Amino acid sequence: MEYVNEWPHLGHIVSADGNDNADIINRRNILCGQINNVLCYFGKCQSVIKQKLLFAYCYSLYGNVLWDLNNRHVESVCVTWRKGLRRAWSLPSDTHCALLPVLSNTLPVIDELAKRSVRFLQRCLSSDSYAVRFIANYGVYVGRMFSPIGRNALFCCSRYGFSTGDLFKVTPTVIHKHCRSLISCELRSVTLVLLEMISVRDGAFCLHQFDDDVVKSLIECICSH
Repeated sequence: MEYVNEWPHLGHIVSADGNDNADIINRRNILCGQINNVLCYFGKCQSVIKQKLLFAYCYSLYGNVLWDLNNRHVESVCVTWRKGLRRAWSLPSDTHCALLPVLSNTLPVIDELAKRSVRFLQRCLSSDSYAVRFIANYGVYVGRMFSPIGRNALFCCSRYGFSTGDLFKVTPTVIHKHCRSLISCELRSVTLVLLEMISVRDGAFCLHQFDDDVVKSLIECICSH
C-alpha cells in the first residue's frame, strides 16, 4: 500500500509530519497565478488601480493564520507579493523593498501575516469552546516553542516588544503604529516624489518640463537609490 505524505483538506495541504512547507508553497503558487491573472486582464489600467485590484483579488492568503511564521518558506510568499507590487506599479525589479508598503499605504507582508495570526490566537484564547481555549492556552503558555501557535505568539510578541503574557495588547493599531515608526521622514518624502512621478508617467498628472524618458529615468533613479 502506498504511503501518502501529503493530502488536501479544506483548501490546505496537510503533511504527515505537520510541516507547513507544502501548504505555504502551494499558497505562494496560487498567489503568483492570481497576480498574473489580474495584471494580464487589467494591465492597461493606471498603476494605482492595478495595485488596488491586487489587494482586492489576490491578498486573501487563505489559511495563513495556521502557518508557522518562523517557516523559511514564508519569505517566498513575501517575495512573490513584492514582485507583484513592483509589476503593478511598473517599477524596476531592483526597487527597494522599503518603498513598496509606503507607496501602497499598507503593512509589509510579514506584518500583515503577523497581524492576522495574532487576531486568530486572541480569538482562540477567548473562544467560547473550552477545548479550543485549552489547546490555545497550552500551546501559547506551556508548549511555547514546541507548539506552532506558541512559536507564532513568541514571534509576534517579540517583533512588537511585548511578552506572551501581554499577547492581547498586540492589536492592529499597535502593529500599524510600530510599522509607521520605522518609516523615516526621508523615506516618506522619497516615496511621495516617486508617486508623483508614477502619476505623471501614467498620465494622471501633467508635467510639461519633463518628457517621458526623463520621467522614467527619474523613477528608476529613485527606486534604486
